[in-house]
Amino acid sequence: MSLWPEYKDQWKTFDPRIRRFLFAVFFYQLALVVFNLFYNLYLLELGFREDFLGVINGLYPLAAGLIALPGGILSDRFGRQRAISLAFSLSILTILGRVYLVSVPVVYGLFFLDGLGFGLYAVAQGPFVFENSRPEERISVFTFLFLAALLPGIIGNLLGGYLPHVVRLLAPGLTRANIFRVVLTASPLFLLAAVAVLTRIEEAGPPPQAGASLTISLAPGEWSVVGKFLITTALISFGASHFLPFMNAFFSRALQATPAQIGVIFSLSQATVALASLSAPFLAEKMGKIRAIVFFQSFAVPLLFTMAWAPNLAITAVAFALRNAFMQMVGPIKNPLALSLVTQENRGKVNGILNLGNSLAQSGGSFSAGYIIHYIGYGPSFSVAAVTYFISTVLFWLFFRHLDKNDSSDSGPKGRPLPT
Repeated sequence: MSLWPEYKDQWKTFDPRIRRFLFAVFFYQLALVVFNLFYNLYLLELGFREDFLGVINGLYPLAAGLIALPGGILSDRFGRQRAISLAFSLSILTILGRVYLVSVPVVYGLFFLDGLGFGLYAVAQGPFVFENSRPEERISVFTFLFLAALLPGIIGNLLGGYLPHVVRLLAPGLTRANIFRVVLTASPLFLLAAVAVLTRIEEAGPPPQAGASLTISLAPGEWSVVGKFLITTALISFGASHFLPFMNAFFSRALQATPAQIGVIFSLSQATVALASLSAPFLAEKMGKIRAIVFFQSFAVPLLFTMAWAPNLAITAVAFALRNAFMQMVGPIKNPLALSLVTQENRGKVNGILNLGNSLAQSGGSFSAGYIIHYIGYGPSFSVAAVTYFISTVLFWLFFRHLDKNDSSDSGPKGRPLPT
C-alpha cells in the first residue's frame, strides 16, 4: 500500500483538535521559516559579526530552557492550549521588535523574551498531542506534527528565497538591509493566522490541574528514564547548535550562495525531510523503535564531516539535506517514546525537564559555535557536532536497546514499573 492513502485515512480519524492544532503549527512554523531564513543575513548587513549571532542564538534556547520546567508544570496546571496561545502571541511582538528596534540590548532582550515563549510552546505541544491521540496512532500523529513543521520549510524557504528579488524589483532604491527588513515583516502575518486557528481549539485531555503541586517530584523509575533521555538528547542539541543556527550565514559567506540559492537549498532539504519522515512509523514498526533511532542517527555523523570540510556548494547542500532527513526521521519515534514511559500527571514536568536540558545544551553550543566560527572557522564547529552525535547514538543504544525486546511503550504506563 502506498503511503499517501494510508496517511489520508489516518488524518480522517484524528481528533478535530489535533487537526486544528496541526494547522496552527503550520502557520507558526511558516512565520519562523521566513524570519530565520533572513534575520542572520539582515544583522550581518547591519555590521554585526558571527560571534554576535552566536550570543543571540544562544540566548534564545537559554530562555527556553529556563522556562521549560516551570512552563511544563504550569501547562499541567492551567492547560496546554493557554500556554501555546501565549507563546504564539509573544512571537508576534518580539519579531516586530527585532526587525525595527535593532540595538544590542534590545535584540538581547527580545531574543530572550521570544525564547521564553518558545519554551512554553515546546513543553506544551508534546503533551497536547499525546493527550488528544489514541495509543495506536501516536507515532502517526507525531509524524504529522513533524510534517506541519516541515512543509512550511519547503514553502517558506523556496518562495522566501525569492522575496528579496521581488522587493528589489518593486523598490529598486532600497538597500540590501532595508530589503531584508521588508521581507521579515511578513512573519507576524503568519503568526496572526496561527493564533486565529488556535483560539478555535477547546482544551481537551485531562482537565487543567488547579491544585497541582509546583514540584518536580517523580517516581524513582521515572527519574532513571528522564536522566538517560536527557543525556542523549542534550548531546544532540549541543552538537546541532554548532551548525544549524549558522547555515544561512555559512552558505552565504563561506560558499558564496545567493539568497535565492539559500532558499532553494533549505526548501529542497525540507522536502527531503518531509518524504523521509513519512516512512518513519513504518520503519519503526519493522525495525523496532530503538534500532530505527540508532540507525537514522548513525548516518548523520559522516554527513556532518562532509558538511564541515567539503568546499563545494552542491556537495554540502546534498549532505545538509540528507543529514536533516535522517535526524528528523528520529523525532516522530523518539518524542512519544519519552512521554509514554512516565505517568500522565508528570508528562508536563518531564517534558519541561527534557526541554530544560536540551535548551541549556543548545544555548551553550551556540555561544561556543559563534566564537569557534569567527576565530577558527566553520569546519571545526561542524566537526564538534559530528563527535557529539556519535557519542549520543552509542549511549542511546546502550541505555534503551532492551526496549525493542518488549515494545509496549505506546500504550503508556499504567502503574507498572518503568524500565531502568
